[in-house]
Amino acid sequence: MPMSSSSDEVATLRTDRSGLFNTALLRVPVLLLLFSCAAIYEALHLTVLGDYDIWWHLRTGAWILQNHAVPHTALFTQYSNRAWIA
Repeated sequence: MPMSSSSDEVATLRTDRSGLFNTALLRVPVLLLLFSCAAIYEALHLTVLGDYDIWWHLRTGAWILQNHAVPHTALFTQYSNRAWIA
């Protein structure tokens, strides 16, 4: 009994899908290279960490998490009696 054209299409799709699984071994190194290049680019061009205010904000955030409260006075300054401004 000869196969119909629809069963030929299904057979073709099945072989095409198996080809996709064979390229999965290629995808991992390509994605690894892509993400590595993106990370290196961001590390070289990242200027946010060069701004020293970010570290004060991070340390204040850690203090807030430790004490479960928002500070009312300045924490990390010589003028501790002044109001804290975020």
